[in-house]
Amino acid sequence: MNNLETLQQTIKLIQRAYNNCPNPSLRGKSPNYVLFGVEDRFLSQKHNIPLEEKNDEDRCAELNQFRKEVPKILSENFKKYAAHFNKSKTDIQFDKNEEVLVKRPKHIKTETRYEGPFVVTKILGPTAYAIDMGDKHEIIHAERLKKYYRRNK
Repeated sequence: MNNLETLQQTIKLIQRAYNNCPNPSLRGKSPNYVLFGVEDRFLSQKHNIPLEEKNDEDRCAELNQFRKEVPKILSENFKKYAAHFNKSKTDIQFDKNEEVLVKRPKHIKTETRYEGPFVVTKILGPTAYAIDMGDKHEIIHAERLKKYYRRNK
């Protein structure tokens, strides 16, 4: 057996172990249980963990109840992670006729990252703006725009 086959077998074992471990975000259930309704006996046989035996009706009732709770669990986790991820994010908003700089899609180190100033001609949505770029009009996402501050001489 070469190293590649050994690595592939090890990855399969790790994946199987992960899918059968209780996950705190799933209220102590394993991903395998959520999908298939039964705990895989892989870890219990390997480490002599006793499994409680239930009849099929009780197991189906418990699984159906848990599957009804899954959307709520996922939305709670989504809100928790979204709050953490969006902690440093701020909405970028521009007004009509405001001057902005437009970030170039690709730039060379010696060139500036932004070109402009250009004027916002129309607000198309919370993140889309129509920009008058001299001879043409373009719709540009807010992440590519930056407020332009005029220097006083």
